[in-house]
Amino acid sequence: MTLNPLPLGAYELAPMTAVSDKQLAAIIDRHGLRLDGPAEPMVSTGVVHALWSLGSQWVLRVPKNEEMCIGDHLCESVAVPLAREAGVRTPSIIVFDDSLEILPVPYTVIEQVHGRNLMVAKSECYVCHAEHKGKDNKIINFEPSVFNHTETNYPLEGGHKEVACEGCHK
Repeated sequence: MTLNPLPLGAYELAPMTAVSDKQLAAIIDRHGLRLDGPAEPMVSTGVVHALWSLGSQWVLRVPKNEEMCIGDHLCESVAVPLAREAGVRTPSIIVFDDSLEILPVPYTVIEQVHGRNLMVAKSECYVCHAEHKGKDNKIINFEPSVFNHTETNYPLEGGHKEVACEGCHK
């Protein structure tokens, strides 16, 4: 059985929010950021935020001007500090600005964490995740007969309900 791709959501079709050099300078000035290098666009592998490197210390995250993207951004402004407080290793928020005085959307400046972008890395998963021991290794004790997809971030909807588990999970 072949499944047709789901239609793109409005957030996927919306363009990234543009930030002019003047707006970028205004953000840096407003928040007293002393850059140790250039402010320049970064490659983004996501569909919600456009990214700018602010020197080597910070990253400017600007969501698309679309309801779901702005909601996601606002949620992160609350969730990130709570996650850090709970011990989750995630970049700290340096600035959250929802005044809409410089940009038509809220924006965040976060600390820049140095490392490899795993979305664009060209190596096998096991290079960083030794626990995998190859794609055929069973790394979790998974029992399909008691697994409930509705408790995940990917509930089975539409044509996905008709496909056997092995159709997607090999």
